[in-house]
Amino acid sequence: MGFIQTDDLRRFAYTNEHLLTGRPVGVVPYFHGLGKGQQLKEDHAGGVELAKHNILMVYPYTASWGWANTLTIRYIDECIDLLLEKYGKDLPLCIAGGSMGGFTALVYTCTANRKIVACAADCPVCDLVAQFSDRPDLCQTIYTAYCDAPDFMAEIAARSPINRIENFPQIPYYINHGTKDTDVPKSRHSDPFVAQMRAAGHTVSYHTPPTAHCKYTDDSFARYYAFMEEAILRA
Repeated sequence: MGFIQTDDLRRFAYTNEHLLTGRPVGVVPYFHGLGKGQQLKEDHAGGVELAKHNILMVYPYTASWGWANTLTIRYIDECIDLLLEKYGKDLPLCIAGGSMGGFTALVYTCTANRKIVACAADCPVCDLVAQFSDRPDLCQTIYTAYCDAPDFMAEIAARSPINRIENFPQIPYYINHGTKDTDVPKSRHSDPFVAQMRAAGHTVSYHTPPTAHCKYTDDSFARYYAFMEEAILRA
């Protein structure tokens, strides 16, 4: 365990513990997008939905520009470990997140030594090199996260899910990516990633609603969280 204590976790992460009506049957670590990470003032909509099935959500308040670097992953692990210590180390995990958080969800899934039963990502960055070149307004955020690497470009290429297909476990995946997303175009990220994952034999559900970046229709929201719920409940 690190600095964070169980009774003080709310300062470092949001959880929906207060909404559950019984002991949790699983955990969804949900990772935030770029520029976020501040303490939530209201319940996360996904946390409300997952609580209906006694599924615990933890939303770590990691660095706003973390991009799944080593410190970000360490922080996430600390939050998850506290909850598993409290509720049971064998609880199944469905890893999830949106945008930069979708990138983090994919990175975490293919690198963590955990009982991960599924992964869901919304409008995920799948190729950090492409995002670095396509979005000059975001270059500083990615460089901040990886500027200590001996070879910056090699490091962000190696970190990119699109280049780590062989490291992903054989679990179900759900990718939601709006066709109107101009911040993280699916043609540069989810389209090639999903194609390569399927070619490698992975089971990937791919939903492409007519929405902008990390926006949902009622149907896409329901599908996204239903995937997480079903993955946990059948584990």
